[in-house]
Amino acid sequence: PSRPFLSFVSFFSLALSNNMPKRDFDLVLYGATGFTGSLVAEYLAKSAPEGLVWAIAGRSEEKLEKLADNLVAEFDCDRPGVLVADSHRASELNALARSTKVVVSTVGPYALYGSDLVAACVAAGTHYTDLTGESIWVRRMIDKYHATAARSNTAIVCSAGFDCLPSDLGTLVAARHLHRTHNLRAETAEHVWVKSQLTISGGSIATAICMTENESPKEVRECAANVGYLTVDGRAPPGAAALVPAVPPVYDEQLGQYKISTSLSAVNTRHVHRTRSLFANNSSADNPFADNFSFTELKAVKSWMSGLIAGITSVLFMLALSLAPTRWLLKKVLPKPGEGPSKEQMAKGFFEGHVRVESSADPRTGTRRRVTSLVRIDGDPGYAKTAVMLANTGISLALDGVKSGRGGVVTPAYAIGDALIDRLTSEAANSDIVLRVIEDIEA
Repeated sequence: PSRPFLSFVSFFSLALSNNMPKRDFDLVLYGATGFTGSLVAEYLAKSAPEGLVWAIAGRSEEKLEKLADNLVAEFDCDRPGVLVADSHRASELNALARSTKVVVSTVGPYALYGSDLVAACVAAGTHYTDLTGESIWVRRMIDKYHATAARSNTAIVCSAGFDCLPSDLGTLVAARHLHRTHNLRAETAEHVWVKSQLTISGGSIATAICMTENESPKEVRECAANVGYLTVDGRAPPGAAALVPAVPPVYDEQLGQYKISTSLSAVNTRHVHRTRSLFANNSSADNPFADNFSFTELKAVKSWMSGLIAGITSVLFMLALSLAPTRWLLKKVLPKPGEGPSKEQMAKGFFEGHVRVESSADPRTGTRRRVTSLVRIDGDPGYAKTAVMLANTGISLALDGVKSGRGGVVTPAYAIGDALIDRLTSEAANSDIVLRVIEDIEA
């Protein structure tokens, strides 16, 4: 069937599931003039599927109009719509949410600027996705809006950038293969960052500072101590591995290298456990995870000493963030919100991760299998390709829709997993992202 026909079918099924009237737009990008938002806008201008009707939104009409003009001039695309909405003006956010099928938000820190927009999307039955790495804020959104969004099959899809999409989808790719090929469920998964070159922007630093300054010490301690913090019942499955300490490095026989905890281990681990719990609590879902599933995430380092230095540096940075005087100094010297790496710097970025999933024992033979998926990103994963991941999550929500019963405050893997993987890795997406199985052996 033609793409217009498929788009019509996707819209019709989505409209029925959410009981929504016809919307002006398929997708609205909120925060389009910010650093990451402008990267998402550029990607949509270059690579959006034919017929996708989209708009840019934010506080400054002047900046938005200028961005729209620049996109048309540079990429010869249809001019996106322009919507003005302030993150703390409920009437403007409500109007924005009612105008579209999907809102894609790059406006963080989300604990400061995201809650009212989520509320507007839930009220309007509008799908939503973002880039947050703020687990405490996500827990608040789960507690406040999950049940209501689930009733209308509205998907509030948090963390659809580098945190946490590669871990979430990479685990799903391997676990799905294990389940569909061998009828076995994933019992353990370890995501190893084999090699990477990342950049950091002022927005990410602002998010870390915001969590330190605005979340209660009690919530921070509870989140830090519980890898099941974001699961349906807020508890880790039995046997789930605790987070690996930043130091000392541990040796990986298969890689022949030492490993340390990654900068995103805390966020990604909780996110993947939420995916597992959502599948487990949906009797109609094809659940590829064992009840005692465990997930860990580590980064390969060149030597024990380099790993020790990196681990100590990470610990010292977190300590500096937690103390007011050093946090004040970091604010002065680190990039500010809206600042980020140059295009030349982003072009040098890359990422390769291996997600090694091991099955529970086969009840017939007592043997186990190990399936490894490859996650490869050519280009800066933190910004240039994060924009690609977020944009395709929004496109998939708009055009592929959400399966019945998969709404709520959910994860990309659970809400739109297979459709998003297919879309993100298709030639048409121009994503430079690979997600595929590279190993299937007896463990």
